[in-house]
Amino acid sequence: MPWMLRRACRAADAVTCLNKAEATFLIDRNWASPAQVRVVAHSVPEEFFAPLRANRPLRSMLFVGQWLPMKGIRYLRDAAVTLLQGDPSMRLVCAGTLVAEPAVLADFPTELHRRVVVRPRIEPAALAGLYREADVFVFPSLYEAFSRAVAEAMASRLPIVTTAVGVAADALRNEESALIVPRRSAAAIVDGVRRLKGDAGFAARLADAAAAAAGRYRRELTEPATLAAILGADGVTL
Repeated sequence: MPWMLRRACRAADAVTCLNKAEATFLIDRNWASPAQVRVVAHSVPEEFFAPLRANRPLRSMLFVGQWLPMKGIRYLRDAAVTLLQGDPSMRLVCAGTLVAEPAVLADFPTELHRRVVVRPRIEPAALAGLYREADVFVFPSLYEAFSRAVAEAMASRLPIVTTAVGVAADALRNEESALIVPRRSAAAIVDGVRRLKGDAGFAARLADAAAAAAGRYRRELTEPATLAAILGADGVTL
């Protein structure tokens, strides 16, 4: 695969990437020149943008993504078990797992099953509702090209605990617009959620800053920018 990618990039008039780390990777290895590489972004549908969020206790954690090791589910599970066992008012919602509820619940102690909600597949309108109902977004992924889920959480004005992957690495800043935690650290996730739970003002400030940063991912901005990146390459036409 690396050999094929290298050949394709060197032969292309333009190479689009979904994050700055990928662009740097290609340029540093001389697979593409800086003039060839353009960083583009996915868009967030308008229904995810929340103008306001009511103040309330932090009780509902939301994770959106496939139930796969690459998404950091081991660390999500370990952190959630600690948090749920320590506070009987909390719950975890897992959406878009593409894995049936029993398979997800099997990773959790039986006594916590009633407080772990699993939505294997969900339509965008219903997903936007889950973001509005949640109190914190937790995303311990090990790698992402972009992660539309993080961008949706930003637009939804949620406080976010995430690893530095994809759009989180490019658009969010630790302790300014999110809590950025190390990969493979359930303890860091626990500490982050507890910090947000104990300081509602801090959580709200992070959420507001994330929402402001999400504005760049509105469809009316991202789609023309992506089109311009493609059409701007010499010799490329549609």
